[in-house]
Amino acid sequence: MLNIPDFRQRLGTTLLLYGVVVTILNQLLLGHFDWRRFISNLLYIVPFSYLVQFIGYFWDWLQIPALPLLPRLILNVLGLLGVAAAVSIYQRCNLIQHPNDDLSYILRFRFLHGSAIIAQWTSYLPPLTIIIVSFFATGHLRAIGFGTAFALIAQGAIMGWSDHHVFPHLKHHVDIVQAHHPA
Repeated sequence: MLNIPDFRQRLGTTLLLYGVVVTILNQLLLGHFDWRRFISNLLYIVPFSYLVQFIGYFWDWLQIPALPLLPRLILNVLGLLGVAAAVSIYQRCNLIQHPNDDLSYILRFRFLHGSAIIAQWTSYLPPLTIIIVSFFATGHLRAIGFGTAFALIAQGAIMGWSDHHVFPHLKHHVDIVQAHHPA
């Protein structure tokens, strides 16, 4: 019998609710309601949330958390490199995105002059806020480790690099209006 951590049983629903909130935030940042973007964010987040929960169970079944530190770090880094490259690819395709990746995209091209690094750091403010509030409310940090820190620090840079080196013929199809900032 698997000993599944209690938080894993609520992970899918937590990710789904978070995705819905970020989907609404995306609409506010656009400055107008975009039905295609709204529906595509929801279409992405519903199966994704529960797939992440299932993959967590699968990693537990494979006993990945019980591996020594070095193999876990290698798996973490390879996974994060793959995710950053994949986000770069599908942001350039801009058909359907995870709400948080869409948040990064909106921030990048509407407010941050195309900077993948600053957009990614900025897009992490909602989950960082949740982490901080949760810590002060409970006194515990859960599911925060090397992978989280690595993603916070490096994912935007890896995405920017991937924009130019992974399928470089794909170009961003920016479909948002840039915000006007008074000079």
